[in-house]
Amino acid sequence: MIVMLKKYIYILFFLIQGASLFATAQARDIIIYNGIEYRITQYPMELYFNRYPKRRPLAGSTNLYRGYIATFEIINNELWVIKIETYGVGNNARNLVDVTNTYLGGNNRMKVDWYSGSIFLPQGSLLSFDRFLLYEYIYEYFTIIEIINGNYYNEYIMDAEEYISRVLKK
Repeated sequence: MIVMLKKYIYILFFLIQGASLFATAQARDIIIYNGIEYRITQYPMELYFNRYPKRRPLAGSTNLYRGYIATFEIINNELWVIKIETYGVGNNARNLVDVTNTYLGGNNRMKVDWYSGSIFLPQGSLLSFDRFLLYEYIYEYFTIIEIINGNYYNEYIMDAEEYISRVLKK
């Protein structure tokens, strides 16, 4: 009985590991900060779409399970969502389509006052890309922007070693 249980545990373990080998990296959101565009792995719109699930765009691609790519910008020390894109349908299925007004209740931009947290801006060269850490990109260093209720609070620099030990090893 114990031998059989161990066998099933091993099979389950290898199936789970195998599935991660074929997973698709997800398209990242964008933030514009000091005029520079960065790809980020934080998703501030998730709280909004969890609160308003009928407004969430439907997933149109395996690289976009959450259904959208949001573009943010820090404007006058506030975090704003300025664009939401999703994959089109039919002949447009491979193209991103701007659906900002549709999914923001008729607004063309919105202050992200529900979000409090850190946003990591990659800086310098890409040092590594780790598929087994949910497609984690490691750069030389990161500028970390702290946001409280949609307002810019602080920023600081974190090198790759500190990022790995403080952020990834949680």
